[in-house]
Order: sequence, then structure tokens, then C-alpha cells
Amino acid sequence: MEGQKIRDLAVRFAVVLAVILVFGAFDYVAHSSSDEYSVPPRYFRNKIIFGTLYGFIAYVLARRLPLFRRAFVFSLVVSILLQIRYFLEGYALDFVILFLGIHFLILLPTAYLAFGMADGHGLTRTATTPEEKPHVCSASHAFFLASSPRRLLQNPRKILEGLVAEGETVLDVGCGPGVFTTALAEMVGDRGRVIAADLQEEMLAMVGKNAEKMGLGERIRLHKTGVDRIGVAEQVDFVLAFYMIHEVPDRERFFKELSTILKPGGRFLLVEPMFHVSKAAYKDTLEKAEKAGLTPLRPVKVFFSRGTLFRKS
Repeated sequence: MEGQKIRDLAVRFAVVLAVILVFGAFDYVAHSSSDEYSVPPRYFRNKIIFGTLYGFIAYVLARRLPLFRRAFVFSLVVSILLQIRYFLEGYALDFVILFLGIHFLILLPTAYLAFGMADGHGLTRTATTPEEKPHVCSASHAFFLASSPRRLLQNPRKILEGLVAEGETVLDVGCGPGVFTTALAEMVGDRGRVIAADLQEEMLAMVGKNAEKMGLGERIRLHKTGVDRIGVAEQVDFVLAFYMIHEVPDRERFFKELSTILKPGGRFLLVEPMFHVSKAAYKDTLEKAEKAGLTPLRPVKVFFSRGTLFRKS
């Protein structure tokens, strides 16, 4: 438990540092645009150091707020505290007020995007109400799950290359907004089929909409899972579970059902977020999969992730 808390704090610190570094780069451009606003190099060094410190404290205190409010509070606190510090160092009031606004306008969209992407990957999200289940990634984060930076770092076609053949039937369980679903549909071709399975109707609606736009609607079947079961009756050649096993309450039951869905010799790709799932937890997941009759073949490299390819015995 203590190890998980330390890991969570480390991830939050890394997210905050990334925001401040991007913010610092844009701020450097703003100050370089005119000799009137030029500042010594130590200004940027101190901004990174103190901005990260203020930001981390603000982020931890605001972690239970919804995404936009969290980003707003974070940006406002960091902007104000930085400018107070610079005012006390002797910078003119008009300079301080001007860059208070500039800093806030840079920080808000940067923090919103970074926090949203981290939430979407299950790295930093904390339940905001007792009713909200922290183990299920909300459909409100779908934009970040399907964002261009994510596709760049975790390209679906590269990850799935050689794992799926044309004409096969595949299951994308916990499909979310369908980043991998549409890639799978392209790979199986006209003779293949993809079952996009998710617990949330909103996610499935997004998959359907994107599939129609891409002309892949006929290859994709939408399926709403139960809270404690996948519920797919037909057998498939390949199953993908990307960043969702850690959201499953009963993994032993999940793997047993998944094993019945896979055809003999069928493949299963399991991928989990590295910072959210420890080595020990991942090892435990692999052991549960093996007990269900899934034989690990080889590790699969995915950016900032732990991945394993299995075959049904």
C-alpha cells in the first residue's frame, strides 16, 4: 500500500513537471519576443523549480476536483504564487500583472490536456464522489484517450502488427472510444469482424460514430458488457485488453470467461499502464491468466506500458 502511494505521488509529480516544462518553453518565447520583457536566465530556472513545487502542492490539494476545475485551480495558484515571488524580487507591478495573465493563459490549456491524458490512461484519476467508481475510466476522458499525442506514442497499427490476420474475428474488450477498434477493423478487412465491447454506452456510441465516418461500420459490432462479465457468446481469434484489466474487480473470473471466448490457439494481448500497475500486480495478473489456460508467448513493447501476448492452450 505504501509503495502504491509513493508511486502515485511520483506519477503526479512527473505530470506536474511536464506541464511546467512546456509552460516554461512557451514563457521563454513570450519573454524573447521583446527586449522590454527580457529577463536573466535565472528567471527561467527559478520558474521551473518553484513552479513545479507550487504546482505539485496545488495539484495534490485539488486532485479530487473534476478535470477542468482541477486545471483551473492549478493554473491560478501557480500563476499567482510565481508573480508574488517576482514582485517581491523587485519586478515592476505592471510587468507582474501582465505576466500573471500570460502565465495563466499558457498554463490552463497545458494543464487541462496533460491532466486529461493522465486521467485517461488511469494514472492520476481520483474518485470525486462516493458513487463514482475509481476503477472505471469515465467517458468524459474519451477525447484524451483518442488524442493525437496518444496515437503518436502508442500507434495501434504498430502495436498490433503481425498479431491479427485478414478475415479474423477479434474482440476489443474495454474498447473505450475505439482507438484500437478502428485499427483492428482495417486489419481484418471486409471478411473480418471486430466486436467492440465496453461497459459504458457513451463509449460505444463514440465507436459507432467514428466507425461510420471511416466507412468501417459494417465490420464492427457494438456490445455492452455487464459489470461482472463480458457476455460475448461467439468465439473469436484474437482478444485485445488494453489498459482495462486493472479496472476489473474479479480478474480470475474475467480470464476464465475470456478463455471460453477464445478459439483453440487464439491469441490474447494484455497491456497495462506501467506507472499505474506495479511489477508485482502485473505478475499476479499474468499468473491468473495462466491459471485460466492462457499461455504467455512473449512480452510486447508498448510505450510506458507492460504488455504480454498469450495463446489459448
